[in-house]
Amino acid sequence: MTDAASGGSHALTLKVEGNKLFQRGNYAKASEKYKEAIALDPTVPAFYSNLCICHSKLSKFEEMEVSARKCIALDNNFIKGHYWLAMSLKCRKMYRDAVNVCDNALEIDPSNSGILQ
Repeated sequence: MTDAASGGSHALTLKVEGNKLFQRGNYAKASEKYKEAIALDPTVPAFYSNLCICHSKLSKFEEMEVSARKCIALDNNFIKGHYWLAMSLKCRKMYRDAVNVCDNALEIDPSNSGILQ
């Protein structure tokens, strides 16, 4: 196994560990696992998306925005990135910006129920 492959494999293991912590309500420790996964493989949008939901639960909305923007930068078609960006803006009462993000996301996926809400 190459170093890159083993790093990616370990990153996925960290993501699974983060998911388990998240399910138990331990959002701070879950976010640390996702950050560790990102450090090993910063090219996976889902790691940033998972980090966003932790930031949301911890009311860290500016950090959620940063993670969401990174997620979108990695894959503009990854709708969860747009969702988390819109939520981060909404939570900070930046409603017009949140609506614009939703409009952009709906151009990519017009029937996405998360964005339509």
